Amino acid sequence: MTVGTISPPLDPRSVDLGAVGYVEEEWFASGTADRYAPVGDLAADGSWDLEATGSAPYATRLVVRRPADPAAFAGVVALEWLNVSALELSPCWSYVSDALTDEGVTWIGVSAQALGITGGQGLIETGSSDQDAANHGIRSTNPERYAGLDHPGDPFAYDIYSQVASALRSPAGAAVLGGAAIGRLLAIGESQSAGWLTSYVNGLQRATDLFDGFFVHSRMAAPAGLDVTGPVYMTDVPTRFRTDLDVPVMVVESETDVGSRGRYALARQPETDLLRVWEMAGTAHSDTFMVGRADIGCGLINSGPHHWIAKAGFAALVDWVRTGEAPPSAPVLETDVPGSTSFRRDEHGNTVGGVRTPAVDVPVAQLHGEAAPGTPPICSLLGTTIPFDDATLRSLYASPAAYLARVEASLDEAIAAGFIRSRDREGYLAEAARTSIPS
Repeated sequence: MTVGTISPPLDPRSVDLGAVGYVEEEWFASGTADRYAPVGDLAADGSWDLEATGSAPYATRLVVRRPADPAAFAGVVALEWLNVSALELSPCWSYVSDALTDEGVTWIGVSAQALGITGGQGLIETGSSDQDAANHGIRSTNPERYAGLDHPGDPFAYDIYSQVASALRSPAGAAVLGGAAIGRLLAIGESQSAGWLTSYVNGLQRATDLFDGFFVHSRMAAPAGLDVTGPVYMTDVPTRFRTDLDVPVMVVESETDVGSRGRYALARQPETDLLRVWEMAGTAHSDTFMVGRADIGCGLINSGPHHWIAKAGFAALVDWVRTGEAPPSAPVLETDVPGSTSFRRDEHGNTVGGVRTPAVDVPVAQLHGEAAPGTPPICSLLGTTIPFDDATLRSLYASPAAYLARVEASLDEAIAAGFIRSRDREGYLAEAARTSIPS
């Protein structure tokens, strides 16, 4: 019998699950996992072959958020590879939970990596007491509940993730889903986890055939390695997605990811029938939606439309795996020269190209993915907001009503293009209405 209380992954945007008809549960998974090594080189085109090179026992946990009424479950499960860059987080859930719950999707966060269970050193230092505790893992911080868990190290994370997915697809997996069976299983992950999923796409999906689609959220140019022994998980080589998969891959990228911080521009590739990449103008890797507007030593961080677009991207992937209808293609963010990670900017200082929204087409500020100069390293992920002064706002908008009319027209264009959900229209307009425009 399980004792104690759940230690969920940190979510700075706590969702009232009861209000949206969801419940939270926790399950445990154990077995013997393999580690992998490349057969030949890890090619930059993503066409990897891997082989098992050893095994070790593991015991980990799953946090499950599902519709309380099994009849409300739409048959789609999103398995999030929990992020451990600083402490164990669920950033995909945080960004797209509205789309998950609106679509009746069951979300499952899996502690695939060692830091969440047994502790370790995070990639990003925040200096917070939360991170100090998290570096010891939940086995140490909550031994009453988790003393029996163990993790042999991150090289085994790929197979742990696969085994959890396989178990969910088995008849026994229905118990985890409240008695229902999976119709479609999606792999999702953000930031570091997106790097691990990139390697999973390239090295394991063709062999395991476990996932019906991938939501790769804010990856950088280089994917995760296979023999990871410390917090720096990335390889050195900008790497594309292999193009011989038979399932969709939906990629959502911020300016931070594409530009000089993440350098995804160096790994760009043509879209295919099964690959879509949305590069979001005016966005940062993380932003005020995730961390709020408190002063954390980074100045005014990015307040762009990341969350609105990410929700639309996830909902589009759900439709894609259900119906076969691919999401719309989007232009890339424009760089100074081909192969550069420096962006072209318009007359207002915002980046040209990419997925467009009122945030950049009816601007009230410059929205950058880069940090303000001289700020701490953590700020490199949070971008910058540089508000326009009153004189600039008056030159652009005759009145608050004129501003809102232009926002509404631009928003309707983004919705018609498929980059914002129609059900988010009123929320977006309500947020715009709080913008101060001088009369």
